[in-house]
Amino acid sequence: YQTPRADSLAAKLRRVAQDCKVAAAGEVLIGNEDLQACWTALKEQAKEIKPGNLRLAYKGLCLVRERLGGESGKFSAVLSATAFMALPKDDAQTISLDQLFNVVMQYAAVEQARFKLALFDTLGSGSLTRDQLEAYIQDTAFEMEQLRAIARGFRSTYVVFAASRFLFYLGRDHPNEAIEISALVESKVLAEYQQMQQPDLSTVALQDNWFSLSNVTTVHTQYTALDVNQDGLLSLDELQHLNGGSMSPALLRRLFQEYATYEGGVDYRLYLRLVLARRDPNHPASVRFFFRLLDVDQRGYLTTTALLYFWRAMEAHPLTRDLELPRFEDVKNEIFDMVAPKDPYKITVQDLLACNCGGTVVSILTDVDGFFAYEHRESPPPSDGED
Repeated sequence: YQTPRADSLAAKLRRVAQDCKVAAAGEVLIGNEDLQACWTALKEQAKEIKPGNLRLAYKGLCLVRERLGGESGKFSAVLSATAFMALPKDDAQTISLDQLFNVVMQYAAVEQARFKLALFDTLGSGSLTRDQLEAYIQDTAFEMEQLRAIARGFRSTYVVFAASRFLFYLGRDHPNEAIEISALVESKVLAEYQQMQQPDLSTVALQDNWFSLSNVTTVHTQYTALDVNQDGLLSLDELQHLNGGSMSPALLRRLFQEYATYEGGVDYRLYLRLVLARRDPNHPASVRFFFRLLDVDQRGYLTTTALLYFWRAMEAHPLTRDLELPRFEDVKNEIFDMVAPKDPYKITVQDLLACNCGGTVVSILTDVDGFFAYEHRESPPPSDGED
């Protein structure tokens, strides 16, 4: 099956059908007034066992569901036997009203997000392309409490920055691949993005959130600082200054060889993928990203030869030239012991994902700081008598 051309009659019919589908979905969304009505009805059926501890029996839940429209009502899916059974119960087989209402609010938020995302799925494919995802971010980001202060001239940069996280973690190393709306709705990435709506996030929460204004400012400042000639792209020489120059030039050369670069340089989109992979190196998306770079012969697996290639580059690294590094044989044996691949002579990406230490393997072979962090992980603390 081929997607019809945008100007074809079939495409126009699909857009009309999608508009009707989205409009119908919007009519059954749970809004703030609906939530208030639900809370009022639930409180009427609940019993206060202790001060502040409202409990609800299954019969009460059924009565509330009927009052709010029954099987055809907005709350039929969430005020259900399945939802009731999923929550912890006391000896009287009642559930906490607060816990139930949290489930209701989460359900409402998910359905609202699904509806909003579907507005940008113009052909009803059930997924969003990169351009559609960026349009969604452009439409939603700058109304959020934590992002209102972003200057208009910086907004297009922010959109690319925010979309990169969705594409990296949900696009399976294919940044131009459409992402299913169901995957977006269920993802932790969307939940993190939606935190930007909260007005009272702590400083720590903002620092830990990829989508925060402080984070995008920091990452973009680092990118522009690396771009010495200010041409908007990073050359290999410029990129080698990333992280104080600790990354292996061999890995960075592979980045240029393996991933499409614009006019021989690394653009902002590709740089963001590298930053994301380095921040969470054990995430499956990061492991896949780095494995593609480590697989120098494009065999789909790593052999001793591939490991030796990167270890020789570590030995020649300016930051290690005057240091005594372990013998390659010892490093190779430790890596194979850690990974425990199915084939004792080959390491596949599936092996790295299964061992939960793929990021550690990458660090040992390609990052001076990462290697020494691993080397000294088990160093005992000095005793009181030591300097």
